[in-house]
Amino acid sequence: MQQILDFYYPACINTRDGGYFNEFRDDGRVTDLSTQHLVSTTRFIFNFSHAARLFGRTDYGEALDHGLRFLEERHHDQDNGGYFWVLSDGAPTDSSKQCYGHAFVLLALASALKAGRARYEKSLYAAWDLLEQRFWSENDKLYSEEFTSNWQPVSPYRGQNANMHMTEAMLAAFEATGDVKFLDRAETLAHRVCVDLAGTANNLVWEHYHGDWSVDWDYNKADPKNFSVPMAICLGTSRNGPSCC
Repeated sequence: MQQILDFYYPACINTRDGGYFNEFRDDGRVTDLSTQHLVSTTRFIFNFSHAARLFGRTDYGEALDHGLRFLEERHHDQDNGGYFWVLSDGAPTDSSKQCYGHAFVLLALASALKAGRARYEKSLYAAWDLLEQRFWSENDKLYSEEFTSNWQPVSPYRGQNANMHMTEAMLAAFEATGDVKFLDRAETLAHRVCVDLAGTANNLVWEHYHGDWSVDWDYNKADPKNFSVPMAICLGTSRNGPSCC
């Protein structure tokens, strides 16, 4: 863990625009001084939250606070709510609202609470309220995938991956707050994906779905260069054999 931290820190700290540099060569050199992705920002916050707790170093805590300020001041869409997907030089270049990214926002805020940043509890509950209002489907008992900046649906695609990371984030939020509603939501998501949906997919936890949450067996099948291929975990033996990867 210390070796990983030493590779990225302090080189990752962006003192010009705030937040963190996202892209590095294997020798530790930063290769992109402009692009900042919501997932990278929140994952660095997660890392420094745990590093500050485990190693007791104040500089890791300062790196955590540096990222939290950037998340709330630059990624956060002050006009429409939610968090911008990609920034360049601190300004949004992809202002879409992605469920996957918002799962990491919730995880980052929960991690910050665990690291003693109690002032971000309000932000965590605001993120929960946003997820309930914009992403959660009460009929499906799952989260939708993607919206425009002003919350118009982008496509009927639905995905397991965002809901998996939302489960992780809900567990972290429960650990940070003790609020059982986060634990209940994690259980609901896990049951829907690993029991209900898997029951429609030859006992596989499948990756890609249509808008009605029916399995999309052919997602990217005609595009072999796209590595985002269907991915599944086998939950048991089906009549078609172990077709998982």
